[in-house]
Amino acid sequence: MLNQRESGTENSWRTKLFQGTLQFPKDILDFIFPRICIVSGEKIPEDNSNPFVSDSILTSLNRISSSDEAELFSKLEADECLSLFTFSGECEMSKIIHTMKYSGFKSIGNVLGRILGEELAKKLQGELNFILPVPIHKARMKERGYNQSYHIAKGVAGIVSGILANDLVIRNRNTQTQTKLNKKERSENVSLAFEINSKNSLRVENSVVLVVDDVITTGATINEITKVLRDSGVKNVIAASVAMAS
Repeated sequence: MLNQRESGTENSWRTKLFQGTLQFPKDILDFIFPRICIVSGEKIPEDNSNPFVSDSILTSLNRISSSDEAELFSKLEADECLSLFTFSGECEMSKIIHTMKYSGFKSIGNVLGRILGEELAKKLQGELNFILPVPIHKARMKERGYNQSYHIAKGVAGIVSGILANDLVIRNRNTQTQTKLNKKERSENVSLAFEINSKNSLRVENSVVLVVDDVITTGATINEITKVLRDSGVKNVIAASVAMAS
């Protein structure tokens, strides 16, 4: 006997078949391999905005508070900053970010980036020239296969204006992961770890650059990139992340 979830899937498939709206091979694949939410483990509704996380979960994620915003501004040296969601322990956003970074679900970044982009579009004033994902070292890229911040930035670029400048800044050494480091250690770990890419032809003097990351914790990485950009003549640096760690 089919359980209730399987029965609902089968009924939907049969209805489409009889109505002549069945799309091969998509609907067949959805029937055999239903899309499952990476957070809840439940089947994702057909009208969901993305194939990874149920919209009901995305809309219920904890947003940062006004006190969190004040803390974010105190951490960062950027001219403006924005973060959307809280990030701690085993929270839903933690699971989404972890799955995106370590389980090959890079396209989740685009989903999160569009959400971030929509919020940025409401708050950005004036011209934005470049959108810069926080770079990872080539060794880390080889190991993971992708930079999650690039996919977030790509989603942002689909909403707000600005050139997606993936190679504007490079990470010149493979730094230790920041996860278990304290604030002082994080700052030392990323010190002088970034530089303007000499092979990049983009002119950054007097420009406005949006730096995009997945999670901001102490702000050490963003601050180091901000220094590099300002030393290169960038006029304004805006920092944005999907989440802020508490």
